[in-house]
Amino acid sequence: MLDDFVKERGHRIASYYTENESGTQLARPELGRLLLDSHKDDILLVEQIDRLTRLSNEDWATLKRQIDERGLKIVSLDVPTSWEVLSGKAYLKTMQ
Repeated sequence: MLDDFVKERGHRIASYYTENESGTQLARPELGRLLLDSHKDDILLVEQIDRLTRLSNEDWATLKRQIDERGLKIVSLDVPTSWEVLSGKAYLKTMQ
């Protein structure tokens, strides 16, 4: 689904990160690796926004800060308003 989504928009996915830990936990190995591997203006592509937002308010604030500090943008298939950032050249990293 993610591959089709980006292909239709003329992009490609640079990296895949498949997390097996609960989305209710901030300390997730693949999420941590994704954040470390990311560069300014990379796009974090998720199937559903709840892949990131099942956290407590405090942990969600921490994750948002980490995402902002790295200059990442979030695109979620279930949030069409987030798709606008794909209008230019982008490197996409997916969290599944």
